[in-house]
Amino acid sequence: MTLRIILAIIFNKYLLKDIQSMSEKWMKNRGFSAENAEPTQSK
Repeated sequence: MTLRIILAIIFNKYLLKDIQSMSEKWMKNRGFSAENAEPTQSK
């Protein structure tokens, strides 16, 4: 049980960052910029 929690924390900390960077690279390859990737966020 605790091992599953530890794996979940590691997964959330590192894999989500990798997935985000990979999706940003994919979006850039598709012709989108990082700003246009998330239209809901307005800065």
